[in-house]
Amino acid sequence: MSKEQIAKQILTDCPYTACMGKQLQAELDDKQLTLDIFKSERDLYKAELDKLRWIPVSEGLPNPKKLKELFVLSGGVARTAIWNGRTWIGYGVSMKFKESITHWMEVPTLPEGETNESD
Repeated sequence: MSKEQIAKQILTDCPYTACMGKQLQAELDDKQLTLDIFKSERDLYKAELDKLRWIPVSEGLPNPKKLKELFVLSGGVARTAIWNGRTWIGYGVSMKFKESITHWMEVPTLPEGETNESD
């Protein structure tokens, strides 16, 4: 009989060992569930933090299908603009920047209870 077979036999024949094995498995399952929940929450927080960081254009451009106002950084100056998939649009006209846009980020949502003056 191999060592594995002997160990398996001991686990099935001894009620104490079998009970401890089930308890240990339950504890492992609980820890795995806790780890899965932690990873899920971490991914949600990471997605939220990504919305609040300057994204280099070398890393990617915004989704042009969403057409929403973004902050853009050009020559060290932050402005608002919309990316339409071909060009940056701001203030109702195509924007011509002296320097190219290096970074962009989503405009954060207003705190609860606050409204945009233009609304």
